[in-house]
Amino acid sequence: MPLPDRLQEDSLFDIFDAILQAKDDRNNNDIMMDLKNFACDDQPSMHHISKALKQFRDNAKPAYAVGEN
Repeated sequence: MPLPDRLQEDSLFDIFDAILQAKDDRNNNDIMMDLKNFACDDQPSMHHISKALKQFRDNAKPAYAVGEN
């Protein structure tokens, strides 16, 4: 069980897989990512996520992201 005072992070692969699943789901028309607590900010990880988002957008589905920085 995670400690209550620590943020629980999703792994890079969890995020990547979720985007790709949403891409093929006819019930999902867009994607909204809340990046306020996003801890995976290294360049290779960001590139990997951007590839998944490009595939999502290539299906004529918009992607939105919000964050503090």
